[in-house]
Amino acid sequence: MDFKGRQELVMNCEDSILKLRAKFIDDGIKFCRQLTFIVPHDQVKICLENIFDTLLIQTPNAQQLQDDLNNLIPKSNAKDELVNFLLLNLILRFSRSCDNSAFVGYFVNAVSRMKEILYNSKDNQETAVKTMIDTGMFFYEDPINTFTRMKNAKAKPEFLNLYDGLNIKYEAEILEVKEDSVVFRVDMMQILAMKQDGKGFILPNSFFSKPLCADIVNYNIVNKGVTLSNFLRNTSMYAYKRKFQRILPNRFTKIFIKGKQGNLEGSLYDISEGGISVLSSQTTNFQHGEEVEANFDILMEPDKSKSVSLKLKLVTELAYKGYIRYCLELTKDDETIKDFTQRRIKETLDELRSRINLYE
Repeated sequence: MDFKGRQELVMNCEDSILKLRAKFIDDGIKFCRQLTFIVPHDQVKICLENIFDTLLIQTPNAQQLQDDLNNLIPKSNAKDELVNFLLLNLILRFSRSCDNSAFVGYFVNAVSRMKEILYNSKDNQETAVKTMIDTGMFFYEDPINTFTRMKNAKAKPEFLNLYDGLNIKYEAEILEVKEDSVVFRVDMMQILAMKQDGKGFILPNSFFSKPLCADIVNYNIVNKGVTLSNFLRNTSMYAYKRKFQRILPNRFTKIFIKGKQGNLEGSLYDISEGGISVLSSQTTNFQHGEEVEANFDILMEPDKSKSVSLKLKLVTELAYKGYIRYCLELTKDDETIKDFTQRRIKETLDELRSRINLYE
């Protein structure tokens, strides 16, 4: 009984999966200690080791696994609780350690197959869990319940939104947890950044292992409150991991890039002390890590521009709104770029503060 993605997991994720083995066994032993009947420690360990070690095997000994588990825990209710607890937590731990949604989906296939083996039947767990993963609704508990616990603990979630590319953060206060939404108190700077982003983004913390994004229901400018709903896990939010603040240029900036196997023309999309990204309709044969040269003019002051020539290496290229976005990293620090980004950060914050004054 094979499953889709088994070979991909073996080739790409076997080491990271093996790291989950000890915790899987330890969780099972602790769970069995809570049962009302005696379960031999060594027998538990051997049974769980066999279950885990069979996850990626192409043709497991299904009958042996079933017999071992039934002999270990004959009571069906206790067995159900143990299996559901272990397998769900196994998926959660793997999903926290792997940002590749395809591999997470394959791992769900492996775990779903294991449950079918242990119960000698098929169920809809695979479909249900896949749906949760695809929609981002994969949490230890409903986010609304988690926010209730956070409010009781007086914990403050930290928001992160982008305003013209600039990271805007704020530790919010949870004012009210409703049936399907949560009301937060934030400052005006965060509200304006949220309005530009069109979503509310919350950083990982001790309650949430992954960033969250949510729909904005409404704002209350007077009370500086925002109501969010439809909380989803966001695996593609990388802004909080950035080493440098990124900022948009202060005007349309044409840029020319020269590589070993070709050239391209585009426009500067954003810039930081660590590098730039460029939008272009042109494709090239640039290789990952290849060193290229970029030439463009930047506006340092309203009436003063400066020509810049940078040595960069290609990090990645992405499809973006009908264009290709080339992400490039500086090979060494550049004082002109550092000066420009610091000026633009200040200008953007000044602009944001001036907008806040309109509401006060």
